[in-house]
Amino acid sequence: MKHLRYLDLSGSKFDFLPETLCTLYNLQTLNLSYSRVSKLPEGLRCMISLRHLIFKGCENLKKMPIGLGQLKGLRTLTEYMVDCDPGLNIRELKNLNLHGCLILTGLENVRDKHEAEAANMGSKTKLCSLALNWGSPKNAQANRNDQEVLGGLKPGELNYLYIHGYEGFDFPTWMKEAIVLRNLQTLRLFDCNNCTALFPLWRLPLLENIELYNLRNLSYICTIGIAEAEVSGDLTFPNLKKMEMSVLYNLEGWHEKNHKLEFPKLEDLRIARCPKLKSIPCAPSLRNFAVHYPRRIKLLEISTMLMITSSELRISLDFNHIEPDAFKPPRNVEFMELRGFENVIPLEEDDKESWQNMALRHLIISTSSCFFSGGRSKLALGFWKYFWSLETLEIDSCDALCSWPEHEFRSLKCLKELRIFGCENFTYSSQVSSSENDADGEDLLPRLEKLHISGCPKLVEIPNCYKSLKSLRLGSCPSLSNEGLNWLKNLHELKELELAHCVGLKSLPDGLEDLNSLMHLSLIGCPGIESIPEGLQQRLLNFKLTL
Repeated sequence: MKHLRYLDLSGSKFDFLPETLCTLYNLQTLNLSYSRVSKLPEGLRCMISLRHLIFKGCENLKKMPIGLGQLKGLRTLTEYMVDCDPGLNIRELKNLNLHGCLILTGLENVRDKHEAEAANMGSKTKLCSLALNWGSPKNAQANRNDQEVLGGLKPGELNYLYIHGYEGFDFPTWMKEAIVLRNLQTLRLFDCNNCTALFPLWRLPLLENIELYNLRNLSYICTIGIAEAEVSGDLTFPNLKKMEMSVLYNLEGWHEKNHKLEFPKLEDLRIARCPKLKSIPCAPSLRNFAVHYPRRIKLLEISTMLMITSSELRISLDFNHIEPDAFKPPRNVEFMELRGFENVIPLEEDDKESWQNMALRHLIISTSSCFFSGGRSKLALGFWKYFWSLETLEIDSCDALCSWPEHEFRSLKCLKELRIFGCENFTYSSQVSSSENDADGEDLLPRLEKLHISGCPKLVEIPNCYKSLKSLRLGSCPSLSNEGLNWLKNLHELKELELAHCVGLKSLPDGLEDLNSLMHLSLIGCPGIESIPEGLQQRLLNFKLTL
């Protein structure tokens, strides 16, 4: 097929390609993405018509063929693996006018700035995305010259820059010049452990996304050096929309001189494992905020955050969070996930309007005891007034949940869906008289339509289910017995019933044949239930029985 111009072998299971492939002198595109290829043909340098060499996601490929620099017409090269051997070093990129995206790996094999400059990266003006990766050198070097090498790799104008494994203590001059990175939209810095300061990020007018991971010696996001000594007042990130920071163990603040940083367009902020960080920046457009293991950020500061409507808030507290803290949901948060809340109390307010105007609709409570009266916190009921507008609630791995939380649920007049997962001590549901059910004479959870309980090994009975219930799913509750399902016969609105891996059940509960709304019945892994009444089976449109 000597006239072939396009060959797509993506996803193939070939370990290597035959040398005869290199006789396709007219081939312009070779796509090997996500294939098992571990070696490219040595004669690849003879394919003079090749324009696009694509091998994204080829995890088995560890080395390039010799002499790729001879393919002067090459425009797309998804990755180049730098080696010390002649014909495999970074100089091979000198005369290649690459477009689009390029990943450079093995930069620990580049000896100095002059060798890095030989790649002529600045001439590749149509290269918009660049990823730079340092790893462990084959021949261990006494001194790494990462900062010099990065200085010699000065690119043209980029939209995307990713740096991984860089061991320099500072960044080169070209990264501190706003002209070179003026079009940068995404910056990702991973495993740059020696860096103590970043370059002036606020000078990048188009920057939209910042991701910082494992910069263990970084103390501040913004620092003022000699060249910026004249800068004073507030610093603004005009177009930043998303920011993620994780494993920054020494990060103390946002600015070393306590200048105020403003993020007028920031919508998504995620902070994880930054134990010394003390505050949250000014971000009036914030929609999604996640913070994991904050030790010095007060929950009160999160409670008073200004987040716009339809926003999400996720908080994971360290289990060693000893100091008591007060918390309430910010008013405009629609979705909230709370994990590890132990020594936390509700923020009490006399102003009734402060909790009546809550936008909260969806809540996940995980590994937290302070929300239930059976836990160590005696103020559990104080939280639930803020949850009155909930439509969905998930309770996950809360060992403090021992019985049906009737008092906590009294304010949940709008709840439609309830999920309880992995609560080891959830045992029973006491039957409450109508006089005790609600002070206003209304049913508890009057709008509940879906109930899903799973992974509760001690559960012996389901709660006094509610007339509005339409879907009930019970899974991995081995202690559940037939007597514990007596209330099912009262669920005349029930349309869907699923019983999965409830090995304590010996038969279906009585009265199911009278539930005229029941349309779907699923039995999975319940060996004690060997059959169902014939009349019920004939009436159901969709019936699944797995023993």
